[in-house]
Order: sequence, then C-alpha cells, then structure tokens
Amino acid sequence: MTEHLQGVIRKVRERTSEGDLDGALTVLDHAMANASADRELYVRALAPIGAAIANSLGNHELSYQYCEVRLQFEPKNPMALYAMADNLISRGAIEEAEQFATMSREAGLETLGVNAAALIELINSRFPGLTDKQE
Repeated sequence: MTEHLQGVIRKVRERTSEGDLDGALTVLDHAMANASADRELYVRALAPIGAAIANSLGNHELSYQYCEVRLQFEPKNPMALYAMADNLISRGAIEEAEQFATMSREAGLETLGVNAAALIELINSRFPGLTDKQE
C-alpha cells in the first residue's frame, strides 16, 4: 500500500470519526478519480469503504455504484461479489442478489479453499433459501 493511499485512508477515518460521512466519501471519490497509475489498487482498497459508508447513510444506490466499480477490477473476488449480493438484497432485487451470492460462494470455494467456511456461513445466513435452490 502506498504512503499516499495510507494518508487517504487516514483522512477518511478522521472524517468518519467526526461524523462527516459525506466528506469522507468526497475524499474517497477524489482519490479514486485521481489515481491514474494505481487506480486498481485505490479502487480495491477504497471502494469497499465507500460502499460501507454509503450503506450507513442509507444510500444503497451509491453503495451499488461502489460495488460495481470494485467488481470491474475484482470480478471473482468472493467478498466483492458478496457485497454486491448484500446490496441487491437490501434494495429488494432478490433474484439478482441470489445470483451474486451464488457467484460469491463459487468464487470462495475456488479461491479460499478450506478457508471458505466463514464466507459460506455468511452467505447461508443472509440467503437461507439459496442452498435449497441449488440442489
């Protein structure tokens, strides 16, 4: 992680601890937009934070946008896929959410191996009927 990126994360933490969530999002957006050479690194580090902040503001559309950007760089990341599934279920898009949950489970099994158990448990708790639909 670059020194600049660490500074951005520090600024975001400061803004959120001060209750300035919109300001924190502005810092994130500015950093991601201006990180030309390291854009992927910045998106991978900052988009999940942006999605979480947007969710805490109740702005699920903005959270969705952060999830989309993250998936452009990490299309097979199990947690990125889960974040999208979680966002979609919050917005009432159940079938699409279940598709992303399924992709998250599959990616987790592929990339995490024996460590996938926690992710699978998380998916099963958030999408309890999903296992039945796949069998």
